[in-house]
Amino acid sequence: MIVKGLEPFAQGIIVDFGVQIQAILSVLSGEYTPSELLPFQMPADMEKVEQEEDVPLDMLCYKDKLDHVYDFDYGMDFEKRIEDERVKYLK
Repeated sequence: MIVKGLEPFAQGIIVDFGVQIQAILSVLSGEYTPSELLPFQMPADMEKVEQEEDVPLDMLCYKDKLDHVYDFDYGMDFEKRIEDERVKYLK
């Protein structure tokens, strides 16, 4: 997904990675606070997608207007960026 084209028109983006609809509704209603991390990188633009070589973690990732970089292991809850032991382990 190229987020760059969506950002001017959205206040948030919800992506379903195959979870149950009840889980999505729990997050949207505020019953549950999300705490997961991106399992992949989100490219800055189509040029980055169409690069010749497909090597893990070599992509320039999208940076939104709030300076959030959509890189592998990026995640936010409703208040802040997630910086727990999982992120430290993956770095």
